[in-house]
Amino acid sequence: MSRSLFISIGVALSCVLSVIGCKKNIDKEIRDFVASSVVVPYDKFDKRICSHFTDTLSAAKDYRLVCYLDSSECQTCRFSQLMNMEKEHINMPEYQDLEFLYIFNIGKDDTEALYRSLCRSRIEGIVYFDTLNVFMKNNPHIPQENIYHTFVIDKNGKVLLVGNPFQNDKMTALLNKILVSKK
Repeated sequence: MSRSLFISIGVALSCVLSVIGCKKNIDKEIRDFVASSVVVPYDKFDKRICSHFTDTLSAAKDYRLVCYLDSSECQTCRFSQLMNMEKEHINMPEYQDLEFLYIFNIGKDDTEALYRSLCRSRIEGIVYFDTLNVFMKNNPHIPQENIYHTFVIDKNGKVLLVGNPFQNDKMTALLNKILVSKK
């Protein structure tokens, strides 16, 4: 990746931090997060795919948009936002190298109801239920604030962008720079 892309990402992170700006620790948390790799323990998750899905997890996808949802947030509200984001972007040609990956930290007793809801909603991204909380145990460097639980990683787990890349035009432009820099 080019030096100017990393500078652009740094500028975007600075903008996010200046908007949030309340905590001095946030700056360090974000720097630590971006400097680390994210471990996605696929073998420890409960993977569910509705019948109309295809298993799209492949080594060919170079980037993953990870959306982690934990039990501390309104999962119905957040899921609705994610569904809208996915429906608008998942089939666009410029995002063909971007895998949409959803990780739900949920109790084992709640997985069936959520699974049925996902199928009714026709989500196309890959869905994993983390009933053992292994995702956060493997990634203690991820900030606890829910705003940072959507991020883009490369195929090696390197964090490239923190935040929802479709929340505004600047974030979308940064995502597009990341995806274009590969080509």
